[in-house]
Amino acid sequence: MATDDTGDKSEEPTEHRRQEQRRKGNVARSTELNIAGHLLSTAAVLFFLGADLVKSLGNLISMHLRTAGNHRGDLGEIYAEFKEVGSWAASSVLPWMFGLLLAAIAVNLVQVGFLVATEKLNLNVNALNPVTGLKRIFSVRGVVTLAISLCKLALLTLAAAWLIWIELPGFLNLTMASPWTAALATGYAILKLSILLSTILIILGVADYAFQRWKHTQEIMMTKEEVRREMKEMDGDPLIRRRRRDAHQKLIEARDISKVATSAFVLTNPTHYAVAFQYDPPNVSVPTVIAKGADETAFRMREIAVENDIPIIERPELARQVYRTLKVGQSIPSDLYDVFIEILKYVYTITGKTIEPSDVEDIAA
Repeated sequence: MATDDTGDKSEEPTEHRRQEQRRKGNVARSTELNIAGHLLSTAAVLFFLGADLVKSLGNLISMHLRTAGNHRGDLGEIYAEFKEVGSWAASSVLPWMFGLLLAAIAVNLVQVGFLVATEKLNLNVNALNPVTGLKRIFSVRGVVTLAISLCKLALLTLAAAWLIWIELPGFLNLTMASPWTAALATGYAILKLSILLSTILIILGVADYAFQRWKHTQEIMMTKEEVRREMKEMDGDPLIRRRRRDAHQKLIEARDISKVATSAFVLTNPTHYAVAFQYDPPNVSVPTVIAKGADETAFRMREIAVENDIPIIERPELARQVYRTLKVGQSIPSDLYDVFIEILKYVYTITGKTIEPSDVEDIAA
């Protein structure tokens, strides 16, 4: 396991570390998969468009050979010739190139997704240092990489030689065939060779991609100190802390806001804060907070109270006090009993209910 000045890199990289490395362009990818994708897409384009391309190219060459002695050589005729060749390339070659471009993009998207790493565009002076390059080439890692590449090249060469050996008798029979038949046979042979090499490269590429992912993870492993420092930096960011706290508070408020419809009354600021209380003696003998919210949540609480004919009491200072000091599920403190007895008397007056002396005694108790 690799080490640094702060200890062993024994910890799995965090998501933040992975995203940071991704922004720098440090991602796992396989060159073999890219080559296999290009080669396979070339074979596919050759299969679907190859015959038409060869036929159109043959017609173009045949026409120019038939009319070769009739050219005047002036600028107008040269311009017309260029226009004709350009039109042929646009209709026959561009679809081929466009298919290869889409394949190249698709292979990279499958491996690393959409990624624009601007740091890779910065000039790296060390990469231009020949001494550094020679050290990298003749290092143990460079020698191993070269040996693996030579083994892959040898495998692909043997596969190509095997296919050519099998197809060789058919090529010998083409000496007496028409040019069109020879072209088609050659095209199919190239198609077979492309598919064979692509299959080998895909197998090698999948294995190489798995190895590159493992190697990438090992390279960005973290020490315990790095993990602690990262967590401290993220938790210490006031903006992140505030966002996390606000999100948590909104989640709690959204969960409790439905209880407003069953509350006894709602205490408001009147605009910024709202606190809903439950009071149902003898089950709930002391006013208890069942929901509270600020700003948009407070506005929604007032709407629910109006929809359900819940009394809304506007006491700005008291609303701010209980919002800041009481949590959901807590009852009012003893120093506020007298204030809430007056509020309950007012609530019972406007709702037509009667507050019993025993209820007042329960609160005061």
